[in-house]
Amino acid sequence: IEDSNFQTFLRVLSLLVGGEATQEHLIKKQIEVSLENIPCGTGMVDVLETIHTRSVGLAGGVGSNGIASTNDVRPIFWKLYSKLYDRCFAERDSLKALEGFVPVANELAKYKVFALSVGWEDEAELAVDKSFEKFVHEYLESMNHNPGFAEELSAVYGCVKETSLGEGESSVFSTLQEYFKRLYQELKEERFKLFTRTDKVHELSVLVDEVVEYHKLAKEAGWKDQETCAKETFRGAVLEQIRTICVKASQPSPSTTNYNTMAWETDFESLSPVNWTRLLRSILLLRSIRQFCLDFGNDIVWMEQLIDCKIAREIQHFVNQGDPYCDSMTSYCLGLQNTESGLVQDANSRVQETLVIPESFHDSKHFGHLAWRYCEFMEGESK
Repeated sequence: IEDSNFQTFLRVLSLLVGGEATQEHLIKKQIEVSLENIPCGTGMVDVLETIHTRSVGLAGGVGSNGIASTNDVRPIFWKLYSKLYDRCFAERDSLKALEGFVPVANELAKYKVFALSVGWEDEAELAVDKSFEKFVHEYLESMNHNPGFAEELSAVYGCVKETSLGEGESSVFSTLQEYFKRLYQELKEERFKLFTRTDKVHELSVLVDEVVEYHKLAKEAGWKDQETCAKETFRGAVLEQIRTICVKASQPSPSTTNYNTMAWETDFESLSPVNWTRLLRSILLLRSIRQFCLDFGNDIVWMEQLIDCKIAREIQHFVNQGDPYCDSMTSYCLGLQNTESGLVQDANSRVQETLVIPESFHDSKHFGHLAWRYCEFMEGESK
C-alpha cells in the first residue's frame, strides 16, 4: 500500500470531495442559499419543509455556529406570508382581495400541518390566529346590505371551497348563512320604509333578487335547510307587501279629500276608493294561479273584502254629493269597468285620474310583481 501511494491518493481525494466537516459546511451553505431564494407564493411551505428536514439531518444539529438554524424557517415563513398577504390585499374589504387570499390561505393551512408534525405548537396556534377562516369572518363583518350582497356571499363560498380549511369549513358556512339573514333583514327594513307611496313599489323587487341568488347558492352547496329557508323568506316578502297594502287600504281616507280634483295620487293616504280598488284588483289578477291561492288564500279574501268596502265608500261619497251618476251600485260598477284608460268620466264631464298600473307582471312597478315572481319561482322548483 505504501509503495502504491494510496494514502497520498486519499489525501488528494479528501481535498477534492471534502471530508465530513467540509460536506457539512457545503450543505449548510446550500441551505443558506435556498433560504434566501424561497419563492413567495404557492409551494413556499414545501420548500421550507425540505430545508428543515435537511437541516435536522446534519450531524450535531444545525445552529451552533449560527448558520441555517432549524428555527430560521419560522421567521422566514412569516416574512414571506406577510409579503404575500400585503401583495394580495390592496383593499381589505374588496372581493378581489378575498379571492387573492386563496393561495395565501392554502400555504397557511399547509404550514399549520407542518408545524404540528415537528412539534411547533405555538406556530400552529399562530397559523390558526391568522387563518383564512378568521379573515372570512372579518370580511363578512365588513359587508353591508346594499343590493348584490347575496352574489357576493356566493363568491365568498367559492373562495372557501378553494382553500384547505377542513373542519373550519362548517364554521365559515354557518357564519355565511347567518350573515345572509342579517343583511337581508336590514335590506328589507330599508325597502319597506321606502314603500310609503304607490310609485315606490319597485323598491321591493331587489328583495326577490337577493333571495333567488341565495337559493342558487344553497342549492349548489347542498344546504337543504337553507333552500327551504330561502323559499320561506321569499313568501314572507310577498306576504309583507300584500299585508302592508291591506293595512293601508283598511284606513279610512281623509274626509277632506276631494276625489273629483285629485290628480295622479301617489301617497297611500290620499288614494281614492276607486284607485284602491284598482290597486287591489291588480294583485288579485293572480287568483288564477294555483300557487297564489295556496300560499295567500286568507289575504285574497281580505283584499276582496276591502274592494267591497271601497266600492261602498265611493258610492256613498257621490250619493252624499247628490251625484246622479252613482245613484245605484249597477251604474257605479259599470263606471269602474271603464277605467282602463286611466280616467273615469260621467255625462257632466267629471274626470277623476286613476292609478296607473303597468300592463305586465314583469314590470317591477306592478303591485303584483313580487307575488308573480314568487309563483314563477315555486313553479320552477316543482319541475
